[in-house]
Amino acid sequence: MSTAARTSDQEEKDEAEWTQTLSQVVSPSKKTKLMAIQPPALISKLGNSRLIVHIDIDCFYAQVEMLRNPSLRDRPLGIQQKNIVVTCNYVARARGVSKLSLVSEAKLKCPDLVLIRGEDLTPYRDVSHKMFELMRSYTDKVERLGLDECFLDVTDVISRIGDKMQGAIVGHIYTGGESAFCVDSVPDRDSYNRLAAGSQLAAKIRSDLADTIGLTSCAGIAHSKLLAKVGGTMNKPNAQTTILPIYSDDLLSCLKVGQIPWIGSKCSKQLKEAGFEFVSDVALLPHDKLVDILGGANTAQNVYLLCHGIDDSEVIPSGAAKQYSIEDSFQECFTVEEAHHRLDTLCSRLLERYYHDEQDRRIPTTARISVRKHSSYHRESRQCALPLAIFQTSNRKEQLDAICSVFKSLLSKALDLKKPFHLTLINVAFTGLKLKTSTDSNLYKFFRPSAGQQSILSSESSTMSESNKRLPKDIDVTVFETLPQDIQTELLERWKKPAVIAAKQINSNSTGTGIKRYFTRKA
Repeated sequence: MSTAARTSDQEEKDEAEWTQTLSQVVSPSKKTKLMAIQPPALISKLGNSRLIVHIDIDCFYAQVEMLRNPSLRDRPLGIQQKNIVVTCNYVARARGVSKLSLVSEAKLKCPDLVLIRGEDLTPYRDVSHKMFELMRSYTDKVERLGLDECFLDVTDVISRIGDKMQGAIVGHIYTGGESAFCVDSVPDRDSYNRLAAGSQLAAKIRSDLADTIGLTSCAGIAHSKLLAKVGGTMNKPNAQTTILPIYSDDLLSCLKVGQIPWIGSKCSKQLKEAGFEFVSDVALLPHDKLVDILGGANTAQNVYLLCHGIDDSEVIPSGAAKQYSIEDSFQECFTVEEAHHRLDTLCSRLLERYYHDEQDRRIPTTARISVRKHSSYHRESRQCALPLAIFQTSNRKEQLDAICSVFKSLLSKALDLKKPFHLTLINVAFTGLKLKTSTDSNLYKFFRPSAGQQSILSSESSTMSESNKRLPKDIDVTVFETLPQDIQTELLERWKKPAVIAAKQINSNSTGTGIKRYFTRKA
């Protein structure tokens, strides 16, 4: 799977198992009620006091491409990354095309399918940023899930303006299969009124997304993240569903365990193999039996609570990105030359994304590379400190060259390049982001080589091996060469002396200690 496909697996969840209607997943024999009387440990601490909205953009990547080219709106459209259709619009889905299908299979089902390359995620990130800025105009409590999905806790918003939003629930209401719904039959009118106001707010947010950005979306409204997410998947596309507390047990009992958010495929498989495929089956299991099946008390407890509809997890406001990461997956990479070529491309894209998103606000302090070998699901990772000077120069080509050198050095630590290797994935990342300060700028002026200045090692040594002979073993040559000539000379003279004396001199000088730490290799 490709770079963007891997990224989109993290940033755009797989909605395939969520698009089934209840009529497709409900088995009459399985629609048993959950336990009428729950033990005290299974009672939610928050009850029905919260109001959570889940927003999910319809076929996000495809919608962005249709915004860029409106002539595609009524044509079957798929977003291609290498040989995979990672997503498609609803016109294509009506023709039998599904997400994450092979291009060859999709073309057989829909010969006139229009395919657009989607490896470059920049346009999708741009639209995603606008989307989340709009949502944050309603509340600060917005938890971002990938590029196209989020939770909003609008409890405080409704408590302030709820009296101005009186009326019935907007959109669909899950009624547990009852043919007619009567408000008078709802035992908790306060909860109903709160959810009604929340549904009106959700409709307003969805309307703003459509009018301002041009995106249609689905929404789920409930008193927990679990039920809001389930509700948001029930009436796709371009619709919203409200889940009333009195019907939550009935709703969950209709679902298979694998359709419950945050219950992974491994747990679902274990439960299915043990004969417990539906939520209603698991909800009736003794807790100790569940522990035996899943092999862990914590996992069993989480699954037990979710299958009983209990989710007190908070909406955690999303802040600035904690890292920037770009990766590429492929069938084979055997040579150092090919690995370096792929690294050059990845580093260029990583630097472009960093500057596009950060707008010169923060700088990364650490570089990390991860590789995956053939026939392995595990990744080998190495990381090191990034020289401050890289991000203080305005010359982007110099920056890119330096970054490529750092990642190539890390690659040699993650792999023994002298031996045969077979890679199927490379990931490069900037981590440890920190705000830029005036101190950073001053340090850079101190370390920055003057125009046209050449590294003392570059001028006096013709090969890396010769350079290594003049440096201590724990010093990274590529980082050392970024230092000004006078600093290099001073340090080389210092390292010529006996180790003990050199250590005393460095330790007695705080600047020297910082310099050595600045370009010392990390294990």
